[in-house]
Amino acid sequence: MRRLILFFVAGFLALGAVAQDQAPDKIVNKEVPIKSSLGRMGLGLPQPSSAGRWDGTWMYISRDVRMALWMKEDEGKPVAKFRFEGTLMGTEAFETDWTGSARYFVQDHQATFDFTITEAGPDAITAGWDWILDMRGSSRTEKSEIDLYRSGDGRRLVMHFKDFERIIESGGKKRILDAPQAWTFRKMSRRLVLWEELPF
Repeated sequence: MRRLILFFVAGFLALGAVAQDQAPDKIVNKEVPIKSSLGRMGLGLPQPSSAGRWDGTWMYISRDVRMALWMKEDEGKPVAKFRFEGTLMGTEAFETDWTGSARYFVQDHQATFDFTITEAGPDAITAGWDWILDMRGSSRTEKSEIDLYRSGDGRRLVMHFKDFERIIESGGKKRILDAPQAWTFRKMSRRLVLWEELPF
């Protein structure tokens, strides 16, 4: 049981990073209209921009996590492939297909992840985030609607979790973490770069 609790804590730390690790060109502080268990909170978000394009390879790195987002067009619509690697002991690693879905195993237990684009325009995308891990009486579930947009010169992509909620159940107890979150990815190339080529 202690190992499971440490595992979920490590996952929480890895995903708790906010976008400011990779400073955007311009930050505007505003109150995010989310009812959080921590009270009303302000979240600094970069200004949207119409510069740039979605296509290419985007990267995010912090002390606790490394991520890549590959984007291209398929029949005139943007599609995305996502890779996540936690750097803390016990955190997960997975890569989706071009539907945004991944099925993988953690300590012989299956986890599912789905990143689903629901609306797409030239400058803004709406997507769903659904991540579930169930481990013999302990579980973690993450859900949110996400706004994606470019900022600055178009080489930064903001992923803003609008109604993020992480539910952790362990030992018959439930914890709900719902602080507002956002990540800022940097564009590394217009082409689809291999994970091994990224400068992590």
